[in-house]
Amino acid sequence: MYLTYDEYRERGGTLDEPEFITLCIKAATLVDSHTFGRLKGTEPSKVVKALIFELISTYFKENSNNIQSQSNDGYSVTYKTDTDYSAKRSNIIREYLSTEKTPDGTPLLYCGVS
Repeated sequence: MYLTYDEYRERGGTLDEPEFITLCIKAATLVDSHTFGRLKGTEPSKVVKALIFELISTYFKENSNNIQSQSNDGYSVTYKTDTDYSAKRSNIIREYLSTEKTPDGTPLLYCGVS
């Protein structure tokens, strides 16, 4: 894992540990996909830890913040449908990792053969 539960809590995270683990695995899998596995087996940098923390937050928001409005009299609930969290997460990954490189100098987001 790129971020431990203790590090997550130190950064201000509020999830309980089981939910953190689930979302951290999702975030790490997404990062591994975007970096073509170049981070596996390496010590994560501060940038990678910050990225994982932010991705966990987006997964949590996606799961819990879908209600746009509620009405009590006739009980009506409207859900958000315009937020594209997948694109948002991809943008966050590019924002954090666009200048990061492996120890041998290969850009983490490089799509070619290394």
